[in-house]
Formats: sequence, structure tokens, C-alpha cells
Amino acid sequence: ERLCARLSRFTSRPHSLIRHACELHALGVSGPEVFALLREPPPAGESDVEPALEALAAEPAGLGWPDPGSAAEGALLRCTEVAFALPWDGDRCRAAIGRRLGPTELARWVDLLLYLEMAHSWVELHPYTGWAEDPPVCAHLHALTEEEARLEAFFLHYADAYARGPRGLVRRLASETSRRRHLVQDLDRFFTVAPDLFAILGFAGRFRRLNPAWAEFPGRSSR
Repeated sequence: ERLCARLSRFTSRPHSLIRHACELHALGVSGPEVFALLREPPPAGESDVEPALEALAAEPAGLGWPDPGSAAEGALLRCTEVAFALPWDGDRCRAAIGRRLGPTELARWVDLLLYLEMAHSWVELHPYTGWAEDPPVCAHLHALTEEEARLEAFFLHYADAYARGPRGLVRRLASETSRRRHLVQDLDRFFTVAPDLFAILGFAGRFRRLNPAWAEFPGRSSR
């Protein structure tokens, strides 16, 4: 649950984050402990988790999942965040985690990450999912925020924190790339079907591109 709660910070909807925070409370984790677990800034890449990589490298291989609250668990959580949220920058983290966990626990780790990715995608596609009716939330959210008042503001402003995080940045870049691609496609479509003569000139004053209308101009062709 500690891992699920930490990885739920990488989805833009607070449903999963609140649910797993309440699940932790049901397991006996206090409000201040939950807040401390969730408030740590997510890593921006492997360069941010060098101490965690060194800690895992110092551990014997094949020990399985570390004890809750241990330094080894903290290192594994940090490296898992990179492997989950920034897979293109997580080769060393995946290798260190696989070495520490061993084959059996590594397979369970992979299954858990796949499940969380699917669950987060479902929540993203169903933004009006009512987390307030979720049994763990109904049973523990009030007590959780009573124990740690800062959690209420954390949940309320979670979307802003997500936007500043690595996945929020990736999403903004993907959106901007998509917007520019559509603009280029619209311009290309207009350039192709326009009946008037259009040309694109380079800085040296030479034609770089002519639209098809030039083919109908006497003595000229688009080529």
C-alpha cells in the first residue's frame, strides 16, 4: 500500500491517491506518517535517486521485499517511482530493484506496476468517478484528515502538484507537440488545395516549396 500510495501521485486524478492513503490508515499508519510518505517530492530522473541506488547496491541480492519503514524500503520506493513514471530514464533503477527483489518478488513487482498503470488509466478516462463513495474513503478519510490537517490541503491542491511533476510535464509536452502537429497538417492542407499561387522561400530568397496551383500557371510547374 505504501508503494501504491506513492505511485498514485503520478495520475492527474486524486481518486487513487486518496483511496490508498485511506487504505494505509486502515492498516494502522497514522495521518502524519501518511503525509510524510506523500509529501516527499517525486524524483525527476535517476540522477535524483543516486543515494537510493547506492543503498540497493549495498544490499545482498535476492532478499525479496524489504521491511516496512526500513531504509531499504525507502530506497526501493524512490527507484520504483523513476521506473514507473519515467521509464525512459529508469534502466539502472530497474536493474537495482530486480537484483534486490529476486525473480519471484520481481514478477510480483511488475504485476503490481501493470495493475496500477491500468487503474490510473481507468480513472483518467472516467474523471467523474465518485471516490467519496469508496468504502475505505468513507471509513477513514475524516479520521485521517483529523489526525493530519495538512492532508486536506494536500488532496485539494493535488492537481497543481501533479502539473509540476514529471508526468505533468510530459503530458504538457505531448499536448503541445500534438497541437503543433495539427497546425502543420492544417497549413499543409490549405497550402495543397488553395487555388491561388503560394510559395515558401528560404533565407537566401530561393523557392523552398510551391503549391500545386503553380502547375496550372503557363510555363511553370510545382516541381
